[in-house]
Amino acid sequence: MRSRRRSERRGRAWSLIHGTSAALAVLVTAGALTACAPSGVDSRPTTTPRETSIDIAAPPEYTAAREAALAVRDDSLALLSATDGAVVGATRTDLLVAIGSLNDALAGVSAEAIMIAATAASDRRTTLAERVLGLGAAALASGRGSSARRSTLTAAVETLQNTLDAGGALAPAAIAVLEARGPLVRVRGDDVDPPSRPAPPAAPRPVRTPPPATTSAPSPQAPAPTAEPAPAPETTAPTLEPEPEPEPEPEPEPEPEPTVAPEPPPPVVLLPSTCDVDPRTCFPEPTPTVGGPLD
Repeated sequence: MRSRRRSERRGRAWSLIHGTSAALAVLVTAGALTACAPSGVDSRPTTTPRETSIDIAAPPEYTAAREAALAVRDDSLALLSATDGAVVGATRTDLLVAIGSLNDALAGVSAEAIMIAATAASDRRTTLAERVLGLGAAALASGRGSSARRSTLTAAVETLQNTLDAGGALAPAAIAVLEARGPLVRVRGDDVDPPSRPAPPAAPRPVRTPPPATTSAPSPQAPAPTAEPAPAPETTAPTLEPEPEPEPEPEPEPEPEPTVAPEPPPPVVLLPSTCDVDPRTCFPEPTPTVGGPLD
């Protein structure tokens, strides 16, 4: 009996173990099939890319050169705009070319190239500012304008001269000189006076036609006045002589009339002498006779 019970217990245990193993095998197989089967939607989490920026600090020499070059370029452009029409010649063209070279240098990374281009542009800018200073001094030397305007221009010229000596921004001082110089010159922006306009032509003088010459008969000569004895001078009061009457202005002599030359006689036309014109040239016709013509 005991062995029988033991065998039944063992059979139950083995059946339970086999059932559990089969269930585990089914679960493992189902998981493997699920992992291998393709799915429409990816259930895996997406990875987000990370942006990484690296800050590279420029050398201090490059930064200083770039800032100085930008200041020179901005001041040069302002000076070019202020002197448009006031200064003529190659000075403005040279500064414009230097600014173009400076822009090319600023596009690069060489501090030395930027400094060279900035120095060239600064020299051209100084030359243009000196031209403006010369225009202001010439306007003062002309002596035109009121004392208030001349004092304003004098102060502007001194400010520009001090700025040139200090090496600062030249555009504001140059603009002040040009604005103060404007009322003192006849034509703004021109170093020379405008050409004088030609005088209008004089009106034609009226032509006076002389009056026609009139032949007048000579007037008979007046008899000479007889000399009368001079009265005795009065001693009581001096005699006042009458003032002589002004002589009449002589009339202009009439212009001689042009003489008309006599017309030449018409030429004599000699007609040919014919019997009709001159009967003397006609010969008598022969008279017929009874016996015939005479030989």
